[in-house]
Amino acid sequence: MNEEQSYERLLQALQDMKNEIAKQIRPVEEQIIHANREHIRVSFTQESQRLHKCLEQIDNNILACRQALDEYNSIRSGLSGLNEKLTQVGSPVMEIPDSLQSQDLAEIVQSRLDHLKAHGKI
Repeated sequence: MNEEQSYERLLQALQDMKNEIAKQIRPVEEQIIHANREHIRVSFTQESQRLHKCLEQIDNNILACRQALDEYNSIRSGLSGLNEKLTQVGSPVMEIPDSLQSQDLAEIVQSRLDHLKAHGKI
């Protein structure tokens, strides 16, 4: 047997070993890929749920803002009534603080955002 044939057989044996190792590693590699895929899907689902909860909180805060606006209007109305009573008993009208320029919730929210920005709070 010449040296070249020995070298070729050795090279073929190495190639066969490499193929066998690859064949045995492939299922493990696929399991790792599958586990990673599932982990990413679970993470995505969890983050999606967190995002949904954030939107729910925003919605709840907007609804709470609407309730606060209703309360604000009720209090302002009550103050106006008290001012009328003051004038009926001969007292000067008292100033009612902070009048909103609109009854539209979106405009009020924007106005309050502008107010907070102007005061460096946001």
